[in-house]
Amino acid sequence: MGRNWCKSATRAADSQGHDWTPIYSISRTTHRDCAIFGRCFFHSGANTNALVKTIIGNAYGALVAWVALLIIVNVPVPSLGAVWPAIVVGVTVFFLVIVASIDLLSVVPANVYGYAALVAYSLHQPSAAPATGPLQNLVSPSFANPLVLLIVSMVIGALFGYASDQLAKVLPTKQPTMAAHA
Repeated sequence: MGRNWCKSATRAADSQGHDWTPIYSISRTTHRDCAIFGRCFFHSGANTNALVKTIIGNAYGALVAWVALLIIVNVPVPSLGAVWPAIVVGVTVFFLVIVASIDLLSVVPANVYGYAALVAYSLHQPSAAPATGPLQNLVSPSFANPLVLLIVSMVIGALFGYASDQLAKVLPTKQPTMAAHA
């Protein structure tokens, strides 16, 4: 429902001369990524420290993936064929793990989620010329840039995870009845 509403709103805005593309782009990724990054908050400890580590780790992973995509897109090595992107990914993934001794980056799965989400989003969108997909917008200072878009989604997702945890703490819990113990 949300996605269809957003498409309708975008069409309506376009017909009136407004550009709602950034809002549509955020909503397209946010519904998926908020779930990933909200869950990352919970498996990281579900506290304020986990919130910080989730956001920093996800953003770091996305940044490393963004660098990998920049290298793959802008430094072609035709003699290596498909091996070149694999080498770039292997080298950059090393940097996701080697930083685990740094407290803010110590949740390696958070780093990996950020990396994987950025690459998956970037590769599943049309990017062949003359398209304006994520691979053509890696350095764009807008929501067309997958790094900008995913980091916004990551922060929103982590904050949703934090908010749901805080809400769960204040909601009353159902007390077990004597019949449940029998």
